Amino acid sequence: MSGGTSGIGLAIARRFVKESAHVFWSAPEHAQPGGAALVSLTTDAVKKSRDMSYLSTASTVSGTIGKSLMVMTEASVMVNDDWEKRIEACWSWIRSSNPSPEQLVETIDLLAAERAPDDPAALYERGSARDSAGRESEAEPLYRAALSSGRLDAKRRPQATIQLASTLRNLGQLDESEELLRSELDQCIRCSTVYALPDETRAFLALTLLGQGNSVDAAVLALIALAPHLSRYSRSVSGNAEEISKDGIASWRSGPSEI
Repeated sequence: MSGGTSGIGLAIARRFVKESAHVFWSAPEHAQPGGAALVSLTTDAVKKSRDMSYLSTASTVSGTIGKSLMVMTEASVMVNDDWEKRIEACWSWIRSSNPSPEQLVETIDLLAAERAPDDPAALYERGSARDSAGRESEAEPLYRAALSSGRLDAKRRPQATIQLASTLRNLGQLDESEELLRSELDQCIRCSTVYALPDETRAFLALTLLGQGNSVDAAVLALIALAPHLSRYSRSVSGNAEEISKDGIASWRSGPSEI
């Protein structure tokens, strides 16, 4: 393997070592920090050579260990230009294949490792993986770090907010969950963008309110979110929801229901 001193290259090398493979690694002198990290994995499994001629033929290394050989060049800079497409494809595979929680997290982490440790998009993706795997306590700090960076892209920011609020609800932190979602909903109403998720925000706020025991307000929010998507009776459903929100459930029960 040439490269492999950071990111996905280092992650691949670690996985090979975990599977008891022999890893022959070569990198320039300046790459010593990454090399040290790789060598520290296991002194027996990893062998270094800074002379690239050592990997000039497959027979050289294959003859050394008596096993089959896979050569990987420039592992640390593999296909980084289409990272977003590969993340999207990875989530499509997860949804269709239903991997184990461990496989899910490991797969996303492998892609996230291509980015810097503090990259907000990578932090968000790692948080989403743990959230999907049912590891909410691990997802929370990753979501927070992504959002607090101030550099999370416009598409992921509302998703991260909703997902953090959902995670907090599952962790029993209902008040903060409500605060986050109400703030996000207010932002959607004041300055909606193409990536705004007002109905999704209402739906998750309804879940939080339901968790707090506020079933009436939860129902109102759910109806408001649902109304625009109905093929008929949208005006009636939204009107009833607004009436309940304004005058309360008792007043609504005694009044007419307009279609």
